Amino acid sequence: MYHPSLITQLLLTFFVVFTSQAQNDGWNISTGKVDAYTGIVSANGRLGILPSDKPFETASIIMNNVYDKESPLGVSKILVGINFAHLDLSIDGEKITESNVTNWKQTLNMRHAAFTTSIRFKNKADISYTIYTLRQVQYTGYIDISITPPQNIQIKATGKILTPEEYQQPMSTFRVLQDLETTMPILQTVAKSRLGKHTVAASATFVWHAINSTREHQRPELIHEKISEYDNRLSFEQKLEKGKDFQFAWTGALTSTQDFDDPQTESERFVIYNLLNSRDVLLKEHNQLWEGDIEIEGALTSQQDVRLALYKLYAFSRGDSNLSIAPMGLSSQNYNGHIFWDTELWMYPPLLLLNQDIARSLVNYRSDRLDKAKQKAINFGFKGAMFPWESDDTGEEATPAWALTGTFEHHITADVAIAFWNYYRVVQDKKWLTERGYPMLKEIADYWVSRVTKNPDGSYAINNVVGANEFAANIDDNAFTNGAAITALQYAVKAAETLGI
Repeated sequence: MYHPSLITQLLLTFFVVFTSQAQNDGWNISTGKVDAYTGIVSANGRLGILPSDKPFETASIIMNNVYDKESPLGVSKILVGINFAHLDLSIDGEKITESNVTNWKQTLNMRHAAFTTSIRFKNKADISYTIYTLRQVQYTGYIDISITPPQNIQIKATGKILTPEEYQQPMSTFRVLQDLETTMPILQTVAKSRLGKHTVAASATFVWHAINSTREHQRPELIHEKISEYDNRLSFEQKLEKGKDFQFAWTGALTSTQDFDDPQTESERFVIYNLLNSRDVLLKEHNQLWEGDIEIEGALTSQQDVRLALYKLYAFSRGDSNLSIAPMGLSSQNYNGHIFWDTELWMYPPLLLLNQDIARSLVNYRSDRLDKAKQKAINFGFKGAMFPWESDDTGEEATPAWALTGTFEHHITADVAIAFWNYYRVVQDKKWLTERGYPMLKEIADYWVSRVTKNPDGSYAINNVVGANEFAANIDDNAFTNGAAITALQYAVKAAETLGI
């Protein structure tokens, strides 16, 4: 159902768009307005915010490891979250749109994980806004906005929480929370996911950089407008003086019952944290992304290509999560957001060398689901652990039943073992090997011993599989599957010898 060449195709598609007007810089990629727009998602391993070419709009927010069924009789599908990252900006009563701006440019700063859009509105304002999906406050996003007017103007900024139509029973509110002398205005929507598996909460508010939080009389007056339960808005108006920069931010949080018993309250707390922290503190902590890099001398495009690939791997994962990376990362719902072998054999190796913290999360994702893999082996009459071809939050098989890959593409179990032994080879952590590595390698070895069939000549066969070529089903002794199984068995022996077992 998935081939690694798709990654190459997607990167090439992106570069047709984004290198049309590339900066002469190995860390930044820029473009002017193009006909075939492909945005680059801003992500932090928990949330993925997909930008748009329309000013102040975002296409979607993807929530990592949060699933509901795609349909009543379907398999699981990763959720598109309630969208807190949507704004309107009007100047002198005219809303800014893609048709009334010039000098449109978007820049991805890969070093600082910042996605900036800059525009000019007529002769009235130069505007830029930067999307940060905050690395340290992992359930939040932060949109930093700057306006420079060459003449006196009146602005109206509107922050929105937009709930996708698939959600059920949305409840949209605006509350001003009070503690001593601090007031905290919170726009919020809480709703049930499409088939009711999760409660999802989104909260948001404005932040004014130049205004001390205790001097509230200097804040613009906030106006709440609920267009519907699916469209919740908060706005303010402000007069700007000629030549004086005006800076503010819109920050939001997105949580669910996948990670919190009370997502509604937690989403408020995250927004309050961002509201009452300084911009400089938040962005300084956000900038801890690049532990490892690949430098290429004398080939700028190749440097940008490689850094973009690494940026996506870093952005789609995090070291404190014990989560993995789906084929499309946090950029879309394609492949239902499920975890395939792509992680262990294609995305994991560079992370293992450049960021062992993230690599550990990727292998721990599998060991956290070892019990489900052992149950699957039992269910199919085998021993040890048998991993699903497509995995979700549960660790059970998430492949659609009509796809033979889910029933017969068994090399995934060997691929997991290969990743586990390679982690130990690089990190040399015997405690991890004892607690997580060897138990996994042993169970996978037990599976392959029970999975093989003895031939009359004393050799062994692995019959009836789908190999890496998914267009060929019901294959006996597929070369890739056999080779991976042999390797997994050898690694289990090495792990046992290392621990004196």
